[in-house]
Amino acid sequence: MATKVRERLLLLIVGLAMMLSLSGDLTLYAVLPIYAPTLGLGLGQVGILLSANRLVRLLGNPLAGMLMDNWGRRRLFLWGVGLGAMSTLSYAVSSRFWHFLLGRLLWGLCWSLIYVGAYSMMADVTAPDNRGQGSGVLQAFFFVGMAANPLLGGIMVDWLGFRSAFIVCALTAALGFVIAYWTVPETLPGGDAHSLGAERARSRLRIARWPRRWHPSLVIRWLALRTDIVAAALLYVLSAFAGDGIVMSTISLYVKRQYGDTISLNGLVLPVALVGGSLLALRALVSAAAALVSGRLSDRGGSRWLTTGCGGAIGVAGMALLTLERSPTLLAASVAMVALSGGVLGAVLPALVADQAATEQRGAVMGGLMSAGAFGSFVGPFMGYSLLAVVSLKQVYLISALAMAVVLVISGLLLMIQAQSSRPRL
Repeated sequence: MATKVRERLLLLIVGLAMMLSLSGDLTLYAVLPIYAPTLGLGLGQVGILLSANRLVRLLGNPLAGMLMDNWGRRRLFLWGVGLGAMSTLSYAVSSRFWHFLLGRLLWGLCWSLIYVGAYSMMADVTAPDNRGQGSGVLQAFFFVGMAANPLLGGIMVDWLGFRSAFIVCALTAALGFVIAYWTVPETLPGGDAHSLGAERARSRLRIARWPRRWHPSLVIRWLALRTDIVAAALLYVLSAFAGDGIVMSTISLYVKRQYGDTISLNGLVLPVALVGGSLLALRALVSAAAALVSGRLSDRGGSRWLTTGCGGAIGVAGMALLTLERSPTLLAASVAMVALSGGVLGAVLPALVADQAATEQRGAVMGGLMSAGAFGSFVGPFMGYSLLAVVSLKQVYLISALAMAVVLVISGLLLMIQAQSSRPRL
């Protein structure tokens, strides 16, 4: 019982540190397009700055995971949180585009260490009967941060000014570092930083060991034997592409095109920017709740693929509704359904992958999964806005619905295969 309490406390602390670390990044997303002229930045430069960290994570996530499998989780997680606070502070002192860009590149590396480290530790301290719940806890902290940080950061920028607000954000992230430093233990089996001798540490650093374990032909053979992991990574790409990548990046544009500059709701006239921001906040809160509930259900339901399929079905329905004319109330309902789907898949797929990964490979496997999600989130907005030159926004949402339909189909196939393999032979 005491062990379970310690595991839950660890997940709460790691989730809190992760959420506090996001304060600078999410505040920058909220305010940089507005303050760009006063900072001497063009809109093209703003786009580069807001996407640069995602490009870094494509390679940074699996690299972070491989390093954590060799060096342990704690120290690299702490490096991520600590340097993440420094990257946030750099926004307060940057005066040129290149200064901001270096800070964003640093943040991309830091977030790889934080996010992959958090999920690797979750995989270490949980078992198949509670791993979905652990993944859901981390996702809940992530989505609560997505809802709260842009709002609070925007208020601080309006109140204190751009640079002073980011000093506060850096102090907030530093608080996460202090909490994690004094409370987060090493979770990699046999990887306690205080017990690793110098010789063992040197042996883990030998580059010659990596090609033997991660030679391309061996990786291909390893993946071929792990259908669940490959399928989960593909579904993670599709979910991030359709939900985070397309729907959530275009929802404010959809509202403006559908209703104009204002929306009348029961006699109350609301500006479209407020409505778009409210929908994104709704998305984050619904996803947080969905992650907690679905993770727990996947632990008890006997198959995570069943829960994954339900998440895919909800996503198809929500995105299909976006292709129809509707009232503002139904618009909010469809966004909530998309958010519900994202919360389910975001909690269950990491747990599913962790179930299949060997202990000594969990970091690398989790890093690969996170890179799959980063790829989908990066490609989605680019492809969605590019398609708007030739098709309507509703047709783009139809493409998103089709992507989620693939999630549903693959989940159903894997569930059938799983049921067939578990059936006793006569």
